[in-house]
Formats: sequence, C-alpha cells, structure tokens
Amino acid sequence: MAKSLLSKRGKQESKKHQQKDVRQYRENSRKRRIANREGVLIYVPVQSFLPGDEQWWITFINKREWWDKDADHIIRLLNRYLDTLGKASEEREQELQTIASEITERMRIQEENLSFGLSVNRQYSPEGDKEAMTGRPFLFAAPGGIVGYYISLARFLGGEYARRLKRCKHCRGLFIAPNEHQHEFCPLTDHKRSYWREERTKTNYHAHYMAQKRDPKSP
Repeated sequence: MAKSLLSKRGKQESKKHQQKDVRQYRENSRKRRIANREGVLIYVPVQSFLPGDEQWWITFINKREWWDKDADHIIRLLNRYLDTLGKASEEREQELQTIASEITERMRIQEENLSFGLSVNRQYSPEGDKEAMTGRPFLFAAPGGIVGYYISLARFLGGEYARRLKRCKHCRGLFIAPNEHQHEFCPLTDHKRSYWREERTKTNYHAHYMAQKRDPKSP
C-alpha cells in the first residue's frame, strides 16, 4: 500500500513538473524569447514529458566532447531514422531493421547478458495514431532497471515520443518538439526567420543574375 501511495505521489509530482515546463514554454513562445542552441546536438526545449531514463542519452549526446565516437554514431543513426521515414514501405522496413540491429548490438556490448533488443514494427504506418502500436516504427522489450545510453535511446525510439524527433530546415540540427505540432524549425529560436531571410536573398540573387544575363548593362 505504501509503495503504491509513493508511486501515485511520484506520478503527481511528475505531472506538476510537466505542466510547469509546458506553461513556461508557452510563456516564452508568447513573449518571443529566442533560445540559443549553438553547440547542442539534440535540442529539447521541453524535457519533462520524457521519462528520466529516456532523457539520459540526450544528456550524454550533448556532452559529446568526452564521448565523440559514440555521440557521433547516435547522431548518424537518428538522421538515418528520419531519412528512412520518407521512403517506400519495403525500403523503409529494410533500413529500420538495420538501425535496430546496430542499436541492439551496441546494447549487447554494454550488457553481455542482454536478453532483449530493438526490433522493427511490421505494422507501422507513418499515418498511424501515436497511441496505437501502428504509430511506432520500432518495438522495444523493456529490461527492468538496466541503464545505458543506447538502451535509453532504444526506449525513446520504441516509445510514443519518437515522432517528435525532427530536423530543422535551417540549421539541419536534430530537435525533439515540445508538442505534437508540425515544427519545421528549432522551437524558440530565430531559425524560421533566418531560413526565410536566406531564401529571399537567394531568390533576389537569382533574379539579379538572370536580369544580367538578359541585359549585361543592367545595374
């Protein structure tokens, strides 16, 4: 009974932190406060919705100066994962299987007696509901209390929030969106504005170039 009560209190506290975090995000959005994601490989403006062990690999990645090799490997895996989602069904499943195998192998290096892994969900659909099994590209068998950055990465990819992983159209950096909206740029940054400013510059340059080709004497 005591354990159940503690568990209930823990969930209530977690919910309070999440609500506070989301309120702060909305307040910052309303006031147009600009965040700086320079040097951050996985940008997460709100983390409270993620379980603690799923946040672990994000912290690990962003301290990459001590762990360059594995951090770079995880970043490559996540970029491959995003690229794969836009492919045809058969090709997508093949690539997801390769990614799952790589992550499972790295987990086994960390934990020799590992009896679980990451596998491809053959029923996955890009249009699937995130609450349903069809909305998850990977399936993960949770392993009790074992902790490791590839294991927490696997928990994330096998969970409901993997669909929030995005790549910014401006800086091409990875981020995890604070909500279910279709974010195309790093939230709470000036990347959207910078992207369209650069696009206008390119358009103007092209127009000027074409005008000069038609009339070399034009200013």
